[in-house]
Amino acid sequence: MDNHILPNFGQLRVCDFKPSHFRKWQRKTRLNPKTANEVHSLLSQAFDYLVYDDIIERNPMKSVKRMKTEREEVQPFNADERERILAALPEGYARDFYEFAFWTGLRTGEQIGLRWDNVVLERGVIFIRESIVKGRKAGTKTAGSNRTHELHENALAVLKRLAHRTGSVFLDPQTGKRWKYDGIPRERYWQPALKHSKVRYLKPYAYRHTYASTMLTNGENPMWVARQLGHKDWGMIR
Repeated sequence: MDNHILPNFGQLRVCDFKPSHFRKWQRKTRLNPKTANEVHSLLSQAFDYLVYDDIIERNPMKSVKRMKTEREEVQPFNADERERILAALPEGYARDFYEFAFWTGLRTGEQIGLRWDNVVLERGVIFIRESIVKGRKAGTKTAGSNRTHELHENALAVLKRLAHRTGSVFLDPQTGKRWKYDGIPRERYWQPALKHSKVRYLKPYAYRHTYASTMLTNGENPMWVARQLGHKDWGMIR
């Protein structure tokens, strides 16, 4: 809404909006088709509410086709690449942050939002209850994302190394406070580490795929892996 709908269509009155406005945006946007279709869905939902309230008679977005998408092949890191990335990260907060990510597969917002209140070291579990999106506290992505995650021994070791036991688990070492948003550790640590380690560049989300791949390779039940990642079924894992 903030990045795409309001900047491109926010100046239009509802009665002046035409399907051609969105088609023109579709042609020029550099977003990948999946993200462009999410913008399509959000705008269409907004117009649906106007139809329900008898403010307009028809949703103009119904005349706009969604963009064709191709399912991208998931690209996890292999074990050697994972270890090279971790070795290239500064020892301490940065390495702890990404080692925990590799061995839990949490979404970055979920990891930034993790608080010690939702950590039970004795049981080796964490409770995923909130996420940080664009610097704001939010709920988890879906109902299935609200979950209990069983920690791998490597992830548990990271938590035991951290000295503090109150507030947010992962803190920005420059401010001593919770990371504001995921772009900061990515730009400050992730990108330089991949360049230094000479590992092919993938977005940080790849550590989520790496966790899934590692667990499946280790023989874990696919449905268990799906629950660990916050999926309602194992379709994505399959």
